[in-house]
Amino acid sequence: MDNQKIGQYIAYKRKQQGMTQKQLAEALLVTNKAVSKWETGTSLPDVSLLKDLAHILNVTVDELLNGEDALEKENSPKYHYQTITMTKALYKDYFQQMYYDHSSLFVISIIGGCLCICGGLAIYLLNRYLQHHFDVIGLFMMMVGMICLVSVKGKQFLQLHFYKSKDIQYQMNSQTFDYIQDGQKISYFYQDIQNIWIFETFFVFNIQNKKFYMDIKDLDMIQQHSSPIIHERITQKEKIILWVKTVSLLIFILLVCLELGYVVILKRLGFEYFFDVLEWYVIVTMLISLYISLTFGLKQWTRQNLKVGCLSFVIFYIVLWLVGNQISSQQTYYSLSPDLSSQLVLKQDKTTGQVKDLHYTFLCFGKANGIYDANGQSISTQWLNGDNNLVVYYDHEGKRQVHVATYGDRGDGISYYYVVSTLSGNWMTQDNKDKNYAVSVENGTVEINDQGETSTFNVSQIEQFGTTALACYDDYGNPCYVIAMNKDCELNDDGLVSSDGTITIINLNDMVPVDLFCTTYKSDPLVQQQIDDDMEERAKSQINDMKKTLLQNPTLKNFENSHDLFKIETTSEDFFEIVRLAYQMDIGSQSMSGYKSTDQINNIEIKAGTLNDFYVEVTADTWMENEATGKINENGHIPRYRMIQGEGCYLVRKMEYRVPGDVYLVPLSSPLEKDVSNDLSYRFERG
Repeated sequence: MDNQKIGQYIAYKRKQQGMTQKQLAEALLVTNKAVSKWETGTSLPDVSLLKDLAHILNVTVDELLNGEDALEKENSPKYHYQTITMTKALYKDYFQQMYYDHSSLFVISIIGGCLCICGGLAIYLLNRYLQHHFDVIGLFMMMVGMICLVSVKGKQFLQLHFYKSKDIQYQMNSQTFDYIQDGQKISYFYQDIQNIWIFETFFVFNIQNKKFYMDIKDLDMIQQHSSPIIHERITQKEKIILWVKTVSLLIFILLVCLELGYVVILKRLGFEYFFDVLEWYVIVTMLISLYISLTFGLKQWTRQNLKVGCLSFVIFYIVLWLVGNQISSQQTYYSLSPDLSSQLVLKQDKTTGQVKDLHYTFLCFGKANGIYDANGQSISTQWLNGDNNLVVYYDHEGKRQVHVATYGDRGDGISYYYVVSTLSGNWMTQDNKDKNYAVSVENGTVEINDQGETSTFNVSQIEQFGTTALACYDDYGNPCYVIAMNKDCELNDDGLVSSDGTITIINLNDMVPVDLFCTTYKSDPLVQQQIDDDMEERAKSQINDMKKTLLQNPTLKNFENSHDLFKIETTSEDFFEIVRLAYQMDIGSQSMSGYKSTDQINNIEIKAGTLNDFYVEVTADTWMENEATGKINENGHIPRYRMIQGEGCYLVRKMEYRVPGDVYLVPLSSPLEKDVSNDLSYRFERG
């Protein structure tokens, strides 16, 4: 006896009688579990129950044990086995249909994945401002989002990749059908069919979560004996409607999250939209996308209507942009660098003229990196290279000012180095067709030869922007030149621009940028050695001249001081006191009108020699305050001195960069060093 066939027959006849398993169990005085086992073929009814069971189901005991109606068996026509080959192409067609049939799961996967990726990226970028392991949380969310998106296609790819074509045989009977798959024959009742999916050459239906495939010509036979739910094949139009609704809903949710994130978090951290009108765009687009996701597909849309609708949206957004910018209290200056790596965003208050330099952070948000006052006149901007933009504006007194918006770094993340120090050396015009410049940077001083005219700028006349640019001012505080380090500049172990690095200089009178290359530093070690030898010879010559001067005039009476060579009068035998006097004399020659300066020596290190003749390096800070504007610039520098004793005095040589100051001296095994950063006697006021 075929237990499964008998079980299916019992279930079939029970349903014909309109009985539930519970009702049948109560009629036979058995449990629901026993009836369930009969119908699944796990067990057979007890012999003592066969007569009562046959009576209740209105069949004979023989029919019950055979699992089919005797009369239908005698009169039923003979059916032949049908064969259908499920190829990978047919299976792919079915599998893709299932995605759209379960559209809610499909939409949730798409929207959930995109939300996790966008939200994770936003949280990851906010870690630099919040610093609560948001970077880890952001990465985790992005990974979850990627898994959601990949799962949509990943499951399909894997199942299709490993699917192999198979032949399926089945035989249609009057009440049941026999299905042979993988060499196993099982009989099923038509009335158990639940859902049918129709395709071009075949159809698919399920019984108790099992999938069955049949030829499309047998569909009528199935429908005659059952009343399943029919799923028509989704059309291309329906696919488009589903995608449009999904994308619109996704846009709506993303914009809601964007606006909420701005209002709740970003605004409190000092972020703002690049353009004020962008917030209007977000709100309007949010409402439009919600409307589309709810109404698209409910009425017929012709191509003409779609074209008119799209054109209307474009016109509406253009008008909104123009009107929004006009009534906004902020004027935005936006520019994209030539290499597309940086964005300049300046927002100027139309009433006060105050300008904010917003640095790009995420999507359409920026945070003020610098704020300066300007009048209502137009602001001009110019990219010097990929991450330095020159901004020229006028203050409330009508005086031209400059600001360099910087977005890069040449020190591998180091943000505190002094640009002038990194540029030490000689620079020349790179292309002969350009303007002819020669720039020399030594000991914190910048000397610029422009078309044969030379200008020198000391520490108080130089303003640094970020770690990649500086501006040079004349004695009246007017900006003259701007120098920016190009992206090919890299700092070596000595904190200097390595070989092949170039800089850009621009004269603010003609606004023509010119590239310069360094003639001091070359990658060829032989050239480097030659430069070192030349510098040593230069040092020997300078020291010999000092000794010759003292030999001729030990008291240095009537000696005329210069910028690099001067005398100090002292009989002190304290190294550090002597150096203090030398530094005070050195900076005394650098005072300029219109500025108040404060210098603080931080550290003094005697490197070589004795009290009669020694070499010293000094680390100091200088604060320059513009008396007119109150603006303060802070610069650090390291002057180096060679000091030879005379009678009641010292002759001091301020050593140039790379010129060794310890020639002819024996280096100290343990240099004499003193930290005087908190000693007010080593602080000097001037101006």
